[in-house]
Amino acid sequence: VAGGLPGPGHLGGLEESVQAVRREHGATLRPGDVYGHNDPYDGGTQRPDITVVTPVFVDEGAEPGFFVATRVRHGDVGGSVPASMPPDSTTVDEEGVALKTLLMVRDDGLRETEILDLLVAEPWPVRNPRQLIGDLSAQIAANARGARDLRRMAGLFDGGEVRSSMERIREEAAESVRRVLDGMADGTCSVPVDGVAVIKVRVTVDKEARRATIDFTGTSAQHDGNLNAPPALCRAAVLSAVHDLVDDGAPPNTGYLDPIDIIIPDGCLLNPRPPAAVAAGAVVVAPRAAEALRGALGIAGTGAATTTSIALGNDTHQHFETVGGAPGFLSSVLATGLVDAEVLERHLPVVAETCAMLGSNRDPGDPDSGNGILRRLRFREPMTVAVLACRGTGGYGRTRLERSGGKTVDLGSGAKIEAGPGDVLVVELPGQDGGR
Repeated sequence: VAGGLPGPGHLGGLEESVQAVRREHGATLRPGDVYGHNDPYDGGTQRPDITVVTPVFVDEGAEPGFFVATRVRHGDVGGSVPASMPPDSTTVDEEGVALKTLLMVRDDGLRETEILDLLVAEPWPVRNPRQLIGDLSAQIAANARGARDLRRMAGLFDGGEVRSSMERIREEAAESVRRVLDGMADGTCSVPVDGVAVIKVRVTVDKEARRATIDFTGTSAQHDGNLNAPPALCRAAVLSAVHDLVDDGAPPNTGYLDPIDIIIPDGCLLNPRPPAAVAAGAVVVAPRAAEALRGALGIAGTGAATTTSIALGNDTHQHFETVGGAPGFLSSVLATGLVDAEVLERHLPVVAETCAMLGSNRDPGDPDSGNGILRRLRFREPMTVAVLACRGTGGYGRTRLERSGGKTVDLGSGAKIEAGPGDVLVVELPGQDGGR
């Protein structure tokens, strides 16, 4: 799989999504094909995260020599709320339309009618299907560029040599992890998930085999709501933590997982059975899984102390972002940053009144540590607001809606509310010490 540098949350399941396309269409793949996939139970993470997969044929082979894949978090893929992140979902179908290895392009022609029919299907159609098709077309174009460059390399150096080079990159990543395992001890850790569940992990190192087993046995059973993370997100959490152990400057790739055996009990929080909802998997559950694993590995935690995901939208505009506490961005599994105020105001009917860092006790050696976030967005037209939030090691955040008439509504850790013109959404997240 060739591509750019995705965050661990996307990279963890990217390869599995490619394998899903190979399993379903291996016998019929041909040049000019492109597939879309977002099934959380087969390599995906959540419905809004759509993976676009392009087989690449070189050396006049009958089978693809490579695959190019991109995964993008889209603004809206349907579901019960705009931006497709309902805080109260109990099934995955409430979180957007399903693209299961969907053939989107054949013979270099976009199958727009077939895609559109799927996007507008009831009961929860995509709110802006033409925009989504445009965004998918951008992914298709990005894949086409990658496929073109791969064919060019294969023409210059031979396809077999290019594949060998890719395998060497993967093997170098695996060997980097083996070197770390040589000096690592066994460990265990448990981390609560918002007071309703617990993630447990045990790391066992086999020094002779230079392998490790990461076992999540003991993790709570799957949640009746959406506090569930599909296996691809659990793999992403493992990849994130393992990559933190390796200081070789190499781009993250799934070779880091080759010396790792991952055990995730069926039906637990990290391996739910369909059709369980998974909206909170990426923003709440997976970061806690990475935190637990870092504890078992004996390494310092990284990433936001508290995370809050905000979905805003109506029939015309939709927006989703995850806001991190200290130090103002999300490392760890999600690896995302805040959307610029200018971008928000250009694309949404909002006024970004405040986008500020909150100071707290800071590490003198790290000028970015300890900061929290204050975000105030004033609405210029009616919009639905959906909030999913969790508490991390830094303390509690607070999300509220200040009504134009003076009343304030505390949105807690999960809420859905209608906002009107003049209302202000306030997101306040703590620094590392939970204070300001």
